[in-house]
Amino acid sequence: MTDTNESLLERWFEKLGDVYRENRLPLLSALIAGLLAHMYVLTNNLPNYDGIRYLFGKGETVGSGRWGLVLIQALIPNFTMPWLHGVTSLLFLAIAACLIVRMFRFRSKLAQILLPALLIVFPSQIGNFSFMFVASSYALAFLLVVFAVWSARNLRGWRAWLCFVPPLVFALSIYQGYVSIAAGLLLLLLVKDILDAGEEDRSGEIFRRGLRYLLLLAVGAVLYRVSINIALRIEGIDANEYTNEALYMGPGLLKGIATAYSMFVFNLTSRYNMLIVSKFSRALHFLAFLLCATGLVYSQVRAKKPRQTLLLFLCLLLLPLALCCLYLIIDWGRIHTLVLYGFVCLYVLVLLGLEQLPRRFRNAGKDLGCLALALVVLVNIIYANRSYLQLELHYEQAYSLATTLVTQIRSLPGYREDMRVAVYDSASDFLEEIPELFVNDPDIYGVDGQILVHSQFNGSTEPLFFRWYLGASMPFAEREEAKALAADARTQDMPLYPNDGSIQIIDDVVYVKFSEYKGEWS
Repeated sequence: MTDTNESLLERWFEKLGDVYRENRLPLLSALIAGLLAHMYVLTNNLPNYDGIRYLFGKGETVGSGRWGLVLIQALIPNFTMPWLHGVTSLLFLAIAACLIVRMFRFRSKLAQILLPALLIVFPSQIGNFSFMFVASSYALAFLLVVFAVWSARNLRGWRAWLCFVPPLVFALSIYQGYVSIAAGLLLLLLVKDILDAGEEDRSGEIFRRGLRYLLLLAVGAVLYRVSINIALRIEGIDANEYTNEALYMGPGLLKGIATAYSMFVFNLTSRYNMLIVSKFSRALHFLAFLLCATGLVYSQVRAKKPRQTLLLFLCLLLLPLALCCLYLIIDWGRIHTLVLYGFVCLYVLVLLGLEQLPRRFRNAGKDLGCLALALVVLVNIIYANRSYLQLELHYEQAYSLATTLVTQIRSLPGYREDMRVAVYDSASDFLEEIPELFVNDPDIYGVDGQILVHSQFNGSTEPLFFRWYLGASMPFAEREEAKALAADARTQDMPLYPNDGSIQIIDDVVYVKFSEYKGEWS
């Protein structure tokens, strides 16, 4: 019996306790798996190349179509705070996982444990946490997308529109890549409806629901595009190259569709973008997909409803296009691990398929499929920690090199603090990739690349690294000045760093020779 003397806040806390008890299993699974995978980066400042540049910022915002990053500064400050951002991110992701579990009505405890864990240890999240300055913002965007899909599923009329379109637009204004998650989940809700229909033919109702989902998604996408133009006008700036390409359907529709399907297969069968991190994990995925396909085929053989079978086939045919929809508007070379987070929807499909296995070996098949998924979680947890160790070693190597360099420069006879430092060209030869530890080739986006190599010296990253991490506010020369000095006859005979004489003062500029002049930057 409810105490009528309870305050509003007390009643809210009581209701929150009820919600926790209803979602305890998926919530705890997400948080525990998240801490096992990401605690390393939550308790250390492990900056990558952009992490240094945006230690006190959120990266590209309005120019990249991400005006939402500007609006949430009051909620999520512009400071890289690994523990606070990390825990907040895990909480947002865990709540989203709970919503997905409830949305698809997974009653199996194994499914309630596995799905949140798979969502939170997916390689895209490794990349997300390597850009810690936006980690919690992107996690919030994911939660908003899932809430929008939940609203489309559970609400009707104007309430559905109100709770779907604004959250989706705001989520895309934080990170556009998550549109594939909305498209994928909406398609899978239709798959769930078809499977639940069984022998009852509900194909017409489900088809109309699909059209409604498509309309909601299309309106959200159009309004997001309109919002970009408004934000650019307010700021008085132009869209950057990435946003311009997306706004004007970069590769073309037909070419984009062909690319989307080919890249869907390529991302699952190769190490490109590292969505599946090892051969062992790929074998586990193949087993899970095989069991899922068996369950889906059997469900339609048993139902004997051709129209529903055709509708299921159509949904499954469109799923790769939904998960790879950004290939329709952006050149494939610009799409990386973070953008492809929508591939986690495939785990929802696998769990739906396992529930449809033939009765005589359903339990054994489900156990085998769930075991495969559990091992995928374990593999990704290990891989996440290896990736964060790579980030730490990149940082330590860069810090050591930069510290030595500052000491050598300041020890030069005649050096003054106002002298510019010109560096040519890359420090990559002096920083180890440690092949004994890593098999990431190519690597997860965000973990790849050395801190002092990606943007080169004389760019924006390195001066900030020297200033913020070493306390050395050295003025660096512009790239063209460094290139001109590299071409100068006086520097041609200089030895390469770290040999004696590889750092000299020329025309009141400190010149550091990392490599021979090649005419261009490496």
